[in-house]
Amino acid sequence: MILFLSVMQLTLGVYGRLTAAQQTQGAVAFAAMGLSAGLPGANSPNASGISSSPPGWSSPLIAMPLPGGGSVLVGTRETTSPTISPLLPLGDHFFSTGIAVQE
Repeated sequence: MILFLSVMQLTLGVYGRLTAAQQTQGAVAFAAMGLSAGLPGANSPNASGISSSPPGWSSPLIAMPLPGGGSVLVGTRETTSPTISPLLPLGDHFFSTGIAVQE
């Protein structure tokens, strides 16, 4: 039973990391298109290039200006997956980063 739960914990960890990375990238790309009003709690970057931190994000979205115009938008999200195996009692805790070009 412990072997089965450990394999399930590893499978859940890999799936959770892949899903979180895709969700973070999608949310940052969505915000870069100026559609961040559709994201719960997300705000567009202000004149200083930093927006308030949306819920579930470990840092605010940061807009770094590009020389030819536009900016690069970067966001980091913190995720914790649930525990199902006694061998990993605290679950899997990781960060995912999304990057998009804002024109």
